[in-house]
Amino acid sequence: MARLDQLPTDILLYIISLCELVDVATFATVCRALREISSTHRSLWIGALENARRVDPIACTFNEDLTAHDIPTLKTIALHTLRLRRNWARREPRIIGPIKAFTLGLQLLDVIFQVPGSELYLFHSRTRGTVEAWDIGSARQVAPPVYVAKKILDVSPGQDLPGKFSMGLLTSETPENDNNKLIIVCLEYGKNGVSIKLAIQHTFEAEMYHWAVFMSPEVVGVLRCNPGIMLEDETIDIIALNISTGRRAYIKTDIARDDFPFEGQSGTTMVDGCLSIVTEFGDDSTVYTCLKKHLPHDGNPNCPERVTLKCPPLRGGKTPPRPDEGTFVPEGVLSADSFYGVPAVSLQLINEELDRGVTRQSIEIIFWTSVKRDTQTEDEMTAAGRPCFRVEPHDPVAIPGCLQDSSDSSWQLMLLPHSGRKVLLVINNNENQPILYLVNFDHDTNTPSLHVINLPSFIDLSLVHGLSLDDHRGVITLLDTRGSLFAIPFA
Repeated sequence: MARLDQLPTDILLYIISLCELVDVATFATVCRALREISSTHRSLWIGALENARRVDPIACTFNEDLTAHDIPTLKTIALHTLRLRRNWARREPRIIGPIKAFTLGLQLLDVIFQVPGSELYLFHSRTRGTVEAWDIGSARQVAPPVYVAKKILDVSPGQDLPGKFSMGLLTSETPENDNNKLIIVCLEYGKNGVSIKLAIQHTFEAEMYHWAVFMSPEVVGVLRCNPGIMLEDETIDIIALNISTGRRAYIKTDIARDDFPFEGQSGTTMVDGCLSIVTEFGDDSTVYTCLKKHLPHDGNPNCPERVTLKCPPLRGGKTPPRPDEGTFVPEGVLSADSFYGVPAVSLQLINEELDRGVTRQSIEIIFWTSVKRDTQTEDEMTAAGRPCFRVEPHDPVAIPGCLQDSSDSSWQLMLLPHSGRKVLLVINNNENQPILYLVNFDHDTNTPSLHVINLPSFIDLSLVHGLSLDDHRGVITLLDTRGSLFAIPFA
């Protein structure tokens, strides 16, 4: 029987093409023949990395052209990816490498997004009302600022295209947060440098209340209600715009306002062109769905401008064990791109009554996955008024304590990165210092795991007002009220 190193090169390459990235990296150290192949055949690394990033983020941008890299660069991306996976599997991941720290200035900036797999960030200045592009690697601003608004009330999941990352922003200029405008901001980057562009600016009716921005490559929109109508007569409506043409669809649903309490939390996410509305109230999780045919996609030019839609609620499934004596306070529904199968995460604060006047708090985190229905074709599902994918929750993980409050933060200190596979949050559990937690979701087993991020003493979590997480390269970024930025590497 021939040994592995005695097989012809084309046979070896075929065998390796069927292996996962970790196995390819291991084979490259096994014997002389495999070492030689790994040092001379770019296709080995390109194929392994392309297969890997269909399942999980790898250590480069989402649309990186791997064929443009030489073998040493491809191997560096592969080894960085594997090193990060091993480190983030630890109960307490280790910081690997120097922390980048510099001052942004005392005009506090909020993180709008980071281009995954890069050192490009888009910040918002509440004082100036502008968005600003920074390259953290060179610690400098890399594009002229662009005015959007003094207040950003909500953001959509990002859209990651080659050389461009975009996000929908719901804005306001008033103390009452009304007179809303929907803006798409685009950060474009490449050989010709970096620029900020506004792709769409749509002003909504002044008397309406808008929230829960959603976005796909072709459609952007919000949920809407009229706060001036009595609860029993009011419904939740959907406003959707085609990004290329501005064509608008107004979808009046049968979701009653009193079935959709604002004391709870709601969020939107798009899967396969359909819109899912995820709500949390008390211990009840509910999903409503608007089919693709009702939204003004590029391939749907005959989409009616106005339509009345029935949205039957889909309950979240089994309820996890919870205390009998307790209250549930929804903290938020965060949404992400659906590519990696986790389009939303919901968080609740649970107050468990232990004794009279004594309560124990915990934050419960639920990951929602998109699951393809196998029983019918897309045409059959559409005809039946059902989406091809269903969005469903999984067993939660609980963290003792509550979310750290920061009076200088525009948003709560919790973050879902573009992939949807992790949650980063700052927790106060009545210790001397808040604790930074990373929650990872294993899509193979549909289970979450909890990890503690230990920080050096010169980073004061009690001063942190902004977060970012790049789960491609493994970098956590913290902004504090002193105007400092810390980019912390984990691979």
